Amino acid sequence: MYGYTGASRTDFTEVFMPQNEYPVRESVSRLRKMVMDKNMIG
Repeated sequence: MYGYTGASRTDFTEVFMPQNEYPVRESVSRLRKMVMDKNMIG
C-alpha cells in the first residue's frame, strides 16, 4: 500500500474558518509582529 503526501497544502481551511487575531503591542519587534499578524505589510 502506498501513500501520497503533496508538497503543498491543498485544503482551504484558512479561507473558510475564522482566523484568530492576537493582540500585538507596538513595543514588540517587527519579527514578532509578522508572526502574530498574517496580514502585516511592511
